[in-house]
Amino acid sequence: YEVRIVEILDPFDAQGPYSRVVQPRNLLRLGFCTSTSSLFVGDTEDSVGFDSEGHFIHSRTFSAGATQRFGRDQVMGVLLNLDASSPNANTISLFRDGMRVSQPMPLPENLKGKTLFPAVTYRNISLSLNFGPAPKAEFPFKCHMLGKGAIQDLEIAKAKIPKDGKFEVLLPVLLPDEGTFDAVDLFLQQHPDYTELSDRMVLEWCEKSGISRNRGYRWRSSNDKPEMSTGVSELDNFSIRRVLRSIAPAQKRNFVLMEVKSNLLLLERKELLARFAGFKKTAQVMVGDPVNEFKKRTQELILKDKQEKSDTEFKQKQAEEVRKYQAQLKEKELERAAKKAKREAEKKAEEERRAAAGEDAPDQEMKPAEEEEEPDQPMPDPALEKPPVVQLNEEEIKMTFRPTEHPDLSDSTLSSSLNDFTFPEKSEGFETVTFSWNAKAKAESYFKEWKLKKKITTKLEDLKVGEWFNQQSNSWKEQLQTWKNLQAMWKVEGVKKEQEEEAKPMLMDAAADATAATAPATEGTEGTEGNGEAPAAPQDEAMPPADAATDAAPAAPAAPAEA
Repeated sequence: YEVRIVEILDPFDAQGPYSRVVQPRNLLRLGFCTSTSSLFVGDTEDSVGFDSEGHFIHSRTFSAGATQRFGRDQVMGVLLNLDASSPNANTISLFRDGMRVSQPMPLPENLKGKTLFPAVTYRNISLSLNFGPAPKAEFPFKCHMLGKGAIQDLEIAKAKIPKDGKFEVLLPVLLPDEGTFDAVDLFLQQHPDYTELSDRMVLEWCEKSGISRNRGYRWRSSNDKPEMSTGVSELDNFSIRRVLRSIAPAQKRNFVLMEVKSNLLLLERKELLARFAGFKKTAQVMVGDPVNEFKKRTQELILKDKQEKSDTEFKQKQAEEVRKYQAQLKEKELERAAKKAKREAEKKAEEERRAAAGEDAPDQEMKPAEEEEEPDQPMPDPALEKPPVVQLNEEEIKMTFRPTEHPDLSDSTLSSSLNDFTFPEKSEGFETVTFSWNAKAKAESYFKEWKLKKKITTKLEDLKVGEWFNQQSNSWKEQLQTWKNLQAMWKVEGVKKEQEEEAKPMLMDAAADATAATAPATEGTEGTEGNGEAPAAPQDEAMPPADAATDAAPAAPAAPAEA
């Protein structure tokens, strides 16, 4: 088949400090895939092809230089050679305007013998496709277009249309952190004709499209509603979600609406179903003890995660060991070079000495045998070591659900929605409500116990108190304020008493001082009467100044004349 780029688009990019420009801005991938492959050519093992940057792509492996770059107004032909008699059998090649621009690239082993379909993935370009019967650019050899292929060499895939003409929209209902997206992945693996609609799917779509994301694609606050953080306004403000929900009902296909929180809420379930008029609406409740097929899948995923973690740690350790190994090899090489240089220097010095002394060079037989270097002991190359194979321990074998790196719902989301979680009913607009893990009664009992446990361990941030509590709380606050007032009064009275107690010694000292000041004055009066001279006042530091004693004397009662 042939493809021609007829227009290269240059969409407006949002400006700002966190804006992102996808590189390359315009991209085209051409190849073949199986009927169950991803729509992204080369993203999985089920597809293979070339891109406009010159890569050969398979299973996310890019082989640079496999072909020349191509652009607008060039007719690109993709050739799939399945002729067993040809020397290039089971290969895929790329041609530009009828001329070969790549070597025949062998098909991966897992694609040999399978029915392959043309696959095209593009970004920011407009295309013209030609499947025959006549090519627009003739090849240098005879080759049939798909539209002219023999019926026995082709498989005509027919669209799967339901008998009643109604496609299905499925709402999986699972409890947070209990196998939610693992169960959906297993369902999609078993039913490849279903398309997932979820924020997780949009985020994976962005990653496969080459859009960069702050902190990488592994980080997310929750699995159900991850932040986009791409710098593309249409993605970050979730406009893409509204667009997908608007155009999806117009598509003739089956959908899986994967929303952990919304599928557990009555009003949000009704809102989702209202968009899909004319579809068969089904709710599949997967709550309780999972089926054996899911348990087996869970064990495989836990083992895979553990092996990947072990491989990562092994590679980090191996890189350090390789660095040390190379340093040791370099050190030994330097030692050998130093020894060799030393021997040559000694030999040269000996020859110069003999020449200066006029001595003849010794015969070959008389030369002392040179010391042979001992061969180095071979050291194992750490780069050749293989990572260890891990096994599940007893605790991991007993796990029913795979522990995830991030929760399905954030704490605040779970807290605000927990009381409103319900199972779907036919009265909401569903044609069918199935319980695939446990019977309805058992699933409802499990759901009730789960909610009770979550209420004990989950912080309810939007809890609203009743009128009785408010009355009791106000009464308590009034009583508490009364007690605080009484306590404050008691403290004030205590301070007053302490001040009075502290003032008593000072008052007693002042009174004693005053009494002591009046006594010398009386004795002075008697001395004056007897001798005519007043005795000198004693110089006591505790006594007040003379003027203070003089001022204090009139305040004391006068002594009788007889005294």
